[in-house]
Amino acid sequence: MIKDLISKVLARIKKIAILGVIIVLGLFGYKACRKHQQNVIQVVTNPILQPNQTGQITVNSANHTITVVTPQGTTTTHLSDTTVINVDNHGKLDIYNPSWDFKIHPTVGIGFANKSKLFAGASLIGYKKLDLNIGLETDCQHFNETAINASIGYNVHNETYLFLGVNNHKNPEGGLRFRF
Repeated sequence: MIKDLISKVLARIKKIAILGVIIVLGLFGYKACRKHQQNVIQVVTNPILQPNQTGQITVNSANHTITVVTPQGTTTTHLSDTTVINVDNHGKLDIYNPSWDFKIHPTVGIGFANKSKLFAGASLIGYKKLDLNIGLETDCQHFNETAINASIGYNVHNETYLFLGVNNHKNPEGGLRFRF
């Protein structure tokens, strides 16, 4: 009886430790991305136009945003992967920025369902910073235990997603996913 109780407690501690390691790795990854983002040379823009300027455009690729400054005001927009920016001969700016993305992007990730898991799949549909992912997951200790999963992810930085989902065993799951 005591042996069973100790084994259950150790199993629970092991799950909590694995989840803690995943969270710490995610925080280190986030900090590294933020440090890289701060090291990128960025053009400092003045939101006030000079008398000889008709507009100003700044693209921040790290944050996937574009800032357009015109005499009417400043607008900042999230850029999707399929954004097209055109400037015609007269200087008119045309931005085609669809909210929906229907391209298939491969993904890999780590996370936790009832155990620590490795994830591989494809992002099928994207809406601004959200995406829907379908894929396979496998147990980190027993690779023969696989399941099908569906998850929704939020883009935290440059194709890095935090996700929540469910597998075909109806276990909730979450983790960190990278899209290519």
